[in-house]
Amino acid sequence: MAFRMSAIGTDIRFDERLVLYGWLEDKDFSRIAKKSGRLAKCDTLFGVHLGLKQGRVSGTKFGYSQIVNPWYLCRKGTLSAKEAWSNTIKALAVNGIKTFRPETFIDRRGRFKGNVVAVRHLLSGICRPEKVAEL
Repeated sequence: MAFRMSAIGTDIRFDERLVLYGWLEDKDFSRIAKKSGRLAKCDTLFGVHLGLKQGRVSGTKFGYSQIVNPWYLCRKGTLSAKEAWSNTIKALAVNGIKTFRPETFIDRRGRFKGNVVAVRHLLSGICRPEKVAEL
């Protein structure tokens, strides 16, 4: 993502509650920025994601963020309930199924474990993205 400071001003910031691996922070930021004006799309530009196969955090923490962050952003109003459900179902399905035959470079068991912990927290009313740091 690229933004001009003159376009976003000093009021728009990344959400500090999306700690560690800020899953969906790009959607949150761009949707907040869109409220200040219009976003432009250019099909002739290319981006490069310099992600690492091993990841920046444990699989458990990443899996937790995959579930909690969409629901936090839904309550915040930057993600729809449909998008939150879609993220949740996809994460649980992919991580759950691939737990039995995981890729060598992705901790699917850890991600699924984090997904399950997150679902328990959501059902008990503990939906705080920063809780991932305590796992």
